Amino acid sequence: MPTAADFIAAYRRSHNLLVAASEGLTEEQLSSQSFDTEWSVAQVLSHLGSGAEIFGHILDAGLAGADAPGMDVYQGIWARWDAKGPVEMRDDALASDTTLTEKLEALTPEQAEAFGITLWAGPMDLAGVVRMRLSEHALHTWDVEASFSTEPTVPADTAGLLLPGVGAMAGRAGKPQDPAYRVVLESTDGHGAWTVSTADPVTMSEGAEDGADGVVRLPSEAILRLLSGRLRPDYTPALVESGERGVADLRVAFPGF
Repeated sequence: MPTAADFIAAYRRSHNLLVAASEGLTEEQLSSQSFDTEWSVAQVLSHLGSGAEIFGHILDAGLAGADAPGMDVYQGIWARWDAKGPVEMRDDALASDTTLTEKLEALTPEQAEAFGITLWAGPMDLAGVVRMRLSEHALHTWDVEASFSTEPTVPADTAGLLLPGVGAMAGRAGKPQDPAYRVVLESTDGHGAWTVSTADPVTMSEGAEDGADGVVRLPSEAILRLLSGRLRPDYTPALVESGERGVADLRVAFPGF
């Protein structure tokens, strides 16, 4: 099982990618439409910056044995970030994310072991909290990169860390289909296989179940993007499909934003 240290190391790598993808963008580029159809590039960065601030509060609370911050704290942070201009959103997001990254890296093994907090998803240890943040961070960093190119991918090692816990996300993000079908997703880079069922509720279970309506073999990072609505045809790597159902069907079941 991945440890908190594994997720923190992956978070540092994702932070570095975010810096490289955004620090040189002009105000015009920051104000342009991002891959996320509802946000500009700057707004994606603002979301990451406010999220870093929020997760900093969550980290402090868990270390102190206190309750997680309430919605009033979140709303105040979001309102302050929404009022920033595009360049300020980018610069402050990178600064805020640097602060969170360094705070995570400074934790001692004893602090990591003792950490615990209850969030909207239930009781969580440090690995669970960092995993939650990494999932958001990796995909939104990809959103920034994908706003200017169809070539970026989520790093395979990050996808490998995140995919084992994607079952819960599938239930929230997936839309039941009628008639329901099952598709096996096999990673081509050694990170395993999963079976997606589009019944109500949508589920994703580890392993390749027999009798599925289709099988798709593709990189693990593409599986992660598919389940979050980020595998549009022009952003899709080479893959192999068999059976009656495949990626086109799953794009309908997982439309994303």
